[in-house]
Amino acid sequence: MSSTTTICLVRHGETVWNLQERAQGKTDIPLNETGKRQAYETARALAKERWEAVYSSPLERAYQTAQIIAHETEAPVIATDDGLAERSFGGAEGLTRQERRTRYPDGSIPDAEPWEEVTPRVAAAVQRIAEQHPGGRIIVVSHGGAIGCLLYRITDGTVDARRFGLRNAGMSLLAWEGQLRLLWCNRSAEDLEERGLRPAATETQPAEPSR
Repeated sequence: MSSTTTICLVRHGETVWNLQERAQGKTDIPLNETGKRQAYETARALAKERWEAVYSSPLERAYQTAQIIAHETEAPVIATDDGLAERSFGGAEGLTRQERRTRYPDGSIPDAEPWEEVTPRVAAAVQRIAEQHPGGRIIVVSHGGAIGCLLYRITDGTVDARRFGLRNAGMSLLAWEGQLRLLWCNRSAEDLEERGLRPAATETQPAEPSR
């Protein structure tokens, strides 16, 4: 039996605030109808493979996405982990992109959670979950900022989601063998239907407006 644990990271489906380009952070915004459809499309694509468990951020947009995926894949476990939650954007939460530029012209948000704390928090959560499923296949549902900083860390900055945006309900595949390794990133349900889980060159196609 392989000792490699396969982890499919999934960003939550779309919300109204995604459409409005508002910073969501820890604000608990549900999926809109488009987001639910995206989650179902991703879930149906994932259902063609065998998965042991689904884990999620406790925030509603991620948990709704995870519930849909768990139902379609018939994964026997669904659990939340606070370490998978999105970064807190402090006073910037609820502000549009333009409002953030006006209020924080240098991009610094004084009361936001530092990225230096977000990255190890997310990495520790994914590692903790992977270690519970040696040689298994698991799905982890989280957020654009949380997933993006993890991808940046494990690729030593080669994959920078700030440059292309992680699509809503998009998937990134990791392998855990004592450390995390990126196999591919930012695939859509259509991509997965076409290519399956086969490793390929890292994909960095543009996605819909993020966070």
